[in-house]
Amino acid sequence: MNLSTARATRRAKEVGVRKVVGAPRRLLVGQFLTESFLLTLLLWGWYLPLAVLFPALP
Repeated sequence: MNLSTARATRRAKEVGVRKVVGAPRRLLVGQFLTESFLLTLLLWGWYLPLAVLFPALP
């Protein structure tokens, strides 16, 4: 079992619990979109300074 599969299994369980508790679909989708957006911003925040400090290595 690789890391992606393990993570997907854990997330599927989380979604299942949230559905049982009564979370509407739009909140589940909103959670995933928000997490993806924040992760993207975080990675860009790391990438840009590195790109400026180490431009086009030979």
